[in-house]
Amino acid sequence: MNIHRTLRDRRWLSFSLRSLLLVMTVTAIGLGLYVKRLRDRKAAIATIEKLNGVTGHKYLGPAWLRKLVGDDKYFYDPAGVHFNTQPSLTDDELRQVVRHLEKFARLRDLTLAGSGVTDAGLAHLRSLDGKLRSLDVSNTSITANGLLHLQMITSLEVLRITNTSVTDTAIIEFQKAMPNCKVDR
Repeated sequence: MNIHRTLRDRRWLSFSLRSLLLVMTVTAIGLGLYVKRLRDRKAAIATIEKLNGVTGHKYLGPAWLRKLVGDDKYFYDPAGVHFNTQPSLTDDELRQVVRHLEKFARLRDLTLAGSGVTDAGLAHLRSLDGKLRSLDVSNTSITANGLLHLQMITSLEVLRITNTSVTDTAIIEFQKAMPNCKVDR
């Protein structure tokens, strides 16, 4: 009877060690993916700042963890990204930035006013559909062709296009295609 009890205890112990190793492995993988996402977010913000952009953000994670890590940029969750007019953002730079913007879960607002972005550059914004609610492309060289690219962003609610080459006819066509989007001209 005592031998059976010892064998049963050993089986339970070996099962527990395997379970512990499995839990530790899954936890390590999950933590690694979380830290990678934080590092990617920090790199994205660094890229935006390098191109003279600023972010409006909320913090992710508890205050004690931010204090422990010592760098709040890991925990930024940008809701808005705004590029200053000098130096002017180009289409190629916008393409690079959009890859980073796609990572921001709460991104809603993008300002490209006064930038060097053209109609071709606006095509890069298509991947932000479902996130982007407000876009400001005032004081840029966009035309009616650029609005065709923006029609692919069905989540767009506000479009600011003051001081551009977009015609009234193009705006009317855009609003027919995007009735839920308010156009500020």
